[in-house]
Amino acid sequence: SGGPVVAVAKGAATTGCTKGTACAYVNVTLTNFTPGQSVTVQCQSTSVPTVNPGSFSATIGPDGSFSTGLISSCKYGVSGQYVYATVGAVHSTHVKW
Repeated sequence: SGGPVVAVAKGAATTGCTKGTACAYVNVTLTNFTPGQSVTVQCQSTSVPTVNPGSFSATIGPDGSFSTGLISSCKYGVSGQYVYATVGAVHSTHVKW
């Protein structure tokens, strides 16, 4: 509790992933961050070789949270691998694709 939290979830199916047949948005939610803070969200995966689902900048809202909503800047397509996101030293849990 208290510290910043990064969460990821598998979003809606989409197209345009660099690899794989399970292309979907990587939805990211940030909570307990500093209101008004600008952060860089790095979406990452356990694919070898690495498939980087992308990164984007976000501004934390007045309640200390941010969510990509349904359309995320990050998308990923390799089923069976794990996707996670980091903001600085804060890591999300890994979500199986």
